[in-house]
Amino acid sequence: MADVRGNELWAWQEQEANGSWGIIAALVPGINSVAPLVLRSYHEIQKLTPIARQHAESSGRQVRLAKFTLAETVTRVDW
Repeated sequence: MADVRGNELWAWQEQEANGSWGIIAALVPGINSVAPLVLRSYHEIQKLTPIARQHAESSGRQVRLAKFTLAETVTRVDW
């Protein structure tokens, strides 16, 4: 998987009533559990587009795909 990098995260988000952006959590096929729609792979997060679209339609909220990149390291643990 060439598109997986440790310093990038992709997340489906919804705009909340107060204008802030939250992470969408949904039942994810394959794991049969509710999980936040956050992945390291752009290719894999694209596969969750139908879930994000369904969330937008059912909630009436704006939905976006966001890319987060490492800006700083807050804590590092070296064993």
